[in-house]
Amino acid sequence: MSQLNQVSIQFDLYDRIKEAQQGDPQMRKIWQKVQEGELKEFKIDEGEMKFRHRVCVPEVAEIKEKIMKETHCTP
Repeated sequence: MSQLNQVSIQFDLYDRIKEAQQGDPQMRKIWQKVQEGELKEFKIDEGEMKFRHRVCVPEVAEIKEKIMKETHCTP
């Protein structure tokens, strides 16, 4: 059962990152350049922006803190 809870937390965080990407002005500028073909190292896949196959995390302290807790406190 704890395994199932862990998965739902990760999906929640993942969804929050995707949502925050949409609301971040700097990321929206990059998003537009990616769509115009100007930035090849970025990619938009299923509504999320990635840089070299890594999810771009916007400057949102709450999200960054959650990522740190997930990666350092998960057994």
